Amino acid sequence: MNADASRLALCWSAFQKAVRWVVYYVCAIQYLNPVYLIQEKQKKLYHFDQFGKIVIQPKLSERIFNLFSSDNVRRRRILTWVQQTLPSHNVEDFSFSWNDGIVLCALLEAVHPGICPSFGHLKPHNRVNNCRLGLKLAQQCYGLPLEMISPEEMAIASYSIEPKLLRYVSMIKWAAESGQIRRRDHDEKNEQARKMTSFSIKGSGIVSGIVGRKARFSISAADVLGMFHLGVDIKGPKNEIWCHSQANAAVSVTIHGPRPFSVLESSVIYTGDSLYEVTYDVAYPGYYVICIKYGEEEIAESPFLARVTYEHSN
Repeated sequence: MNADASRLALCWSAFQKAVRWVVYYVCAIQYLNPVYLIQEKQKKLYHFDQFGKIVIQPKLSERIFNLFSSDNVRRRRILTWVQQTLPSHNVEDFSFSWNDGIVLCALLEAVHPGICPSFGHLKPHNRVNNCRLGLKLAQQCYGLPLEMISPEEMAIASYSIEPKLLRYVSMIKWAAESGQIRRRDHDEKNEQARKMTSFSIKGSGIVSGIVGRKARFSISAADVLGMFHLGVDIKGPKNEIWCHSQANAAVSVTIHGPRPFSVLESSVIYTGDSLYEVTYDVAYPGYYVICIKYGEEEIAESPFLARVTYEHSN
């Protein structure tokens, strides 16, 4: 009886070992399958849409290079391209060098001139907003999905985001080299007409103000690319120009007072989501004409008339 039980136990143990070896070899065959390996490599290299299609892919020669290259080799290749494209910026990695958003905007301007011509006006301390602007521009120009990386992730600059940012920058490179620019649905004339009505202006500074206090208003655009063709003129009651930004540039403000050394403080801040906040000082009472332009044309409802009074005036 004991001998039969012992033989049964040995047979059961041998059967378990055999099953484990079969499972091991089946798994090994799966992971050594070239098709499986290529599919896994592609998932790491490229971003796929909901239909399983690669959103942006490089030329065939680079796809072959990526397939047989290690992560470190591919990282050095993309980093070298960025450094050569932006020789005036110190880009050493895919985390901390990008956390203020300025390098991303500079890269987009370098590969697609005119998309962000005044990236030099961006302030490093506005990290999240700068990153949000760059991601939005890349999405509108090249179709890069916004969900690939968040502006908050970029601003934190953790080493954990390096793989995400490496893939994102790689897609910018591939799109730029292939000339892949997101097509517009309208011709140039209709697009220009649409731009004239796609802006929204809000804030008390557009209709009224008080001497001694800063006047404020905001400019938002349905298409963030339009923000880089805005011009803002604010003229005082003596026809002096208080605020001006050149066309084909990000919204910026320069102030000219009625006499030397009377320049007042002003600021234009991009707050994210295609929104700019404009602030300007009011020197004396009167009516101020505020003109907002897209290129050489005024947008819908412009010019605006703002009445400035003393604090206790009726």
